[in-house]
Amino acid sequence: MRFFRKKRFIIKGENNSFITPKDCRNELLKYGSLKIDGNNNKVDIGGPNYLKFTDINITGNNNVVILPAGCYGKLHLDIRASNTLVKVGLRTGFMGTDIVLQENNSQVIIGEGCMFAKETRLYCSDFHAVIDPLSKMPLNQGKEIIIGNHVWLGEAVKILKNCHICDNVIIAIGAIVTKDLTTEHAMFAGNPASCKKTNIDWVEEAYDQALINWKDTKHETL
Repeated sequence: MRFFRKKRFIIKGENNSFITPKDCRNELLKYGSLKIDGNNNKVDIGGPNYLKFTDINITGNNNVVILPAGCYGKLHLDIRASNTLVKVGLRTGFMGTDIVLQENNSQVIIGEGCMFAKETRLYCSDFHAVIDPLSKMPLNQGKEIIIGNHVWLGEAVKILKNCHICDNVIIAIGAIVTKDLTTEHAMFAGNPASCKKTNIDWVEEAYDQALINWKDTKHETL
């Protein structure tokens, strides 16, 4: 067994790979933490990144985590399984997000340009098995969560197992997503989340700045 420790980075096991640039703009390396206990795991963190106070914990084998350059914010990733995949797109940000996988062969894939507010949760598992009373077979396998590009999760949104979310979506504060969201340029809210408004889009700027940008664009086109 190999044991690697540097500040907040602890790797136990064989054939584990931690790939990340040693760059002053690599905030995960400067502020975050990584703990691996298992074999043949791969963590690939691009740079520059702004992943301040991001924690990645892996217990298991053959897991892959990919966060490319431009990702930012605060993320807690907890993998308690084997043969999983977590892949995040370019320029996606987390303001306080938990992602949990605890079933083998599951995956969480997030697209580009997404924005997740604080206290958002992605649970790719129910944590406890639901059993058929006759066959005793477990029924509630958590296979995946897949989120498209340019998706905004409001504060305290929860995405549950086996949900797919299309591109260009807003999910309002406190919503709980229990099934696929398939309407683009739409806002979803409630428990369970349902479509409340269509033909909309979003930008990162707040209303006043977005209005200034709109006026500038309108003036340029005159």
